[in-house]
Amino acid sequence: FANHLAGSVANKIADMTHNVHEIARLLLTMIVPSIVAVIIATILFAFVNPLFAGLLAAWMAVHCYICFYFAKGCGERSRQHGEARSTLSGMLVDSLSNHLTVKLFGRQYFERRFIGRYQNEEQTKKRAALIYIEKMKIAIAIACFVGAGLGINGYMLYCWQQGTISTGDVVYIFNTTWNITSMAWIVGLELPRLF
Repeated sequence: FANHLAGSVANKIADMTHNVHEIARLLLTMIVPSIVAVIIATILFAFVNPLFAGLLAAWMAVHCYICFYFAKGCGERSRQHGEARSTLSGMLVDSLSNHLTVKLFGRQYFERRFIGRYQNEEQTKKRAALIYIEKMKIAIAIACFVGAGLGINGYMLYCWQQGTISTGDVVYIFNTTWNITSMAWIVGLELPRLF
């Protein structure tokens, strides 16, 4: 406690209680249902045509690879931003709790400049994390377009034109692919929040 500001420690404790709930929510409402949906869709696609199941599995493998590839960077940038935010909170609490001393010695402008450096650092770390997350979103969007849009739906239209699948299969595959794409996209966007 002697080496850390009280506000920084308090901020970490407050974050911990909120984040345990958030991790449980993300796992139980988004990640686990998405995994189950992909497994069921892959099995059902195999009954229509095994190549559809293979395309879905390949697309999901690429999607997961992209997510986990960016996960380490998201985690590191989130950790750096969290540290900068905790330090800034500690500085603010320290400055506000000692406002009489600051006013007594006429150090308002010094405190403003001093805390301003920590604010700038926190903003820089947050911006770096957000830019990295946007890169991940672009990679996921490309994977979704190529995997679902061109791969599965393109092959579906080809099979339909050849008469190897029925119109009902087309509707089923299109709707299921769209739902899986939405779920995969949302999970991909929520993954940085998990870290």
